[in-house]
Amino acid sequence: MTILNNTVDLALAPAGGLATVLTDSHQVCRVGAHLAATLGHEVDSMSDFTDRLQHEATRMKLIDKSGKAKANRAYGKPLDSFTKADGSPVVSEVEYGYSWSEYADVESMQEAKEELTLAQQLKVVNAARKTTARQAANALAIIAAGVIKPTAENDSQIRLKSVFTGIYAKNISKGMSAEDARADARTRAAELLDEAWDDDDDEE
Repeated sequence: MTILNNTVDLALAPAGGLATVLTDSHQVCRVGAHLAATLGHEVDSMSDFTDRLQHEATRMKLIDKSGKAKANRAYGKPLDSFTKADGSPVVSEVEYGYSWSEYADVESMQEAKEELTLAQQLKVVNAARKTTARQAANALAIIAAGVIKPTAENDSQIRLKSVFTGIYAKNISKGMSAEDARADARTRAAELLDEAWDDDDDEE
């Protein structure tokens, strides 16, 4: 069995069972792989296979999700500090999309045999406890060192960012490009507050 771009092409394996699963759909891949691992006999026809596939997809209840994110740093440096192979500058920020599938309930996760073992659960819980303890100790150490938490009252950059955010949103709503909206918002925020941006500050 081969699955490409959600299109199923059934090939019966010599020993009975299902052959390779190739897909760019997480849901079809997982369901197909599960079928390949659990069916103990040949399917009789394409109809038989698709019926089983639909049954498995319904039973496992996978939900397709998608998200968007932005990146402005790479390898510990701002993106615009790099240059492309042709010598031109890299943009200061890139936006990208990504997708994944989530199980709708515990039963679906168990059906796919992806639940954590007790040993794995122990590692996860202990790691979480360690992280919580480290974060608490880190906060106390910073306070003991005399570091004062930046607020709008004691940090000009926080004030600038607050004003910038409002102006930037209005500029975007007026149809300005992101680059123009950003430049205008930075300038107007600095003028309104009569304060300067730090050269290395990221206002977003």
